Amino acid sequence: MQREYKKIALLCDYGLDDAIATSYLMERREAFEKIDIVPIGGNLPLETAYKNAWKLMNAAEGDLSMVRIVNTFAIPQPGKNLTRIHGADGMGDILPDTDEKPLPEIDFYEWLAGIDEEYMIFSLGPCTVAEKVMDAVPGAGLIIMGGNVSEKPNFEGREFNHALDVPAFASCVKHDHAAVTLDTSRASFLDFSGVPLKSRTLFEKLACRYRDLVMMRGRSEVWIYDLYAVYYFFHPECFDIEELTDPDGNMLSVLKYSYPDLILSV
Repeated sequence: MQREYKKIALLCDYGLDDAIATSYLMERREAFEKIDIVPIGGNLPLETAYKNAWKLMNAAEGDLSMVRIVNTFAIPQPGKNLTRIHGADGMGDILPDTDEKPLPEIDFYEWLAGIDEEYMIFSLGPCTVAEKVMDAVPGAGLIIMGGNVSEKPNFEGREFNHALDVPAFASCVKHDHAAVTLDTSRASFLDFSGVPLKSRTLFEKLACRYRDLVMMRGRSEVWIYDLYAVYYFFHPECFDIEELTDPDGNMLSVLKYSYPDLILSV
């Protein structure tokens, strides 16, 4: 990344990996002027993602004066309910339900009219909403969690976020971007299965629950996919970028985590 971004938008479908990525970034929120939380459908229906975004923000501690919630209900969006992966509530069933909404909330189209090229857009779910953002602000930064090149697909012949809105994914990757693909993520030194987590912080509590759910399904590796997009934002020096073509013919700027001397940060 060549620019320093002080404004960010997190487009998250608020399964556990999105929540973990958000909590990691929120622990470093003093670096930003604006953080816009944009719940979208994907890992679970939009209604649940929206509810989980509020649960997560209510659980966050410290100054939240730079944070807004963006309401995207005006946009039809895909949504699955992957309870085996993300728990019955989509976020690991560890945060209490709440009706409290202590932060400003803004309608998507009002928000879209007010953002600019100073934003970094994190597309951490299907690209349905991200496509609209990038069409409106094509000069914004874009980090995508999605796609695969040589790794085995994980949902109906494609990577999950790609599969849920194929045309929107193809549209987004025509913009300048960095893509955290399955090829990026499935590296041995990104495996959280052996990382010591003590449940002291919200990040650690969520990561512990994610690891538990993965291992209950009989998996030995624990890859927290969306988290690596946030790692790249804070540690771009630890990644290389390869221009690769995926099986659909999309040209992707694929991140390769090339410097494992950076220990997984908890």
